[in-house]
Amino acid sequence: MGTGRRLVGAAVEQLRSRGVPGVHLVVSASNDPAITFYRRTGFAEVTEDRATVPEESIVFGRRVDARVPREVMPPGRVSSRVLSGVARTSRA
Repeated sequence: MGTGRRLVGAAVEQLRSRGVPGVHLVVSASNDPAITFYRRTGFAEVTEDRATVPEESIVFGRRVDARVPREVMPPGRVSSRVLSGVARTSRA
């Protein structure tokens, strides 16, 4: 397993341990390697709330805690950042 996959895995585990239901991130639509990477690590394109991101971007989301029903997942206005190795989420 590569470094990127290990980092995403560690971030997902941190989020899961904190009870976070899911995470969203924004990728430039021209960044094909990143798009492929996030798809391979379980992220899917999110189509709701496109007004909050630049047109040339793609929003990806991933459910983190499978125990949380999909309808409890916050809408696409959730942003994610990885700071000091810990992923955090906040409502916009």
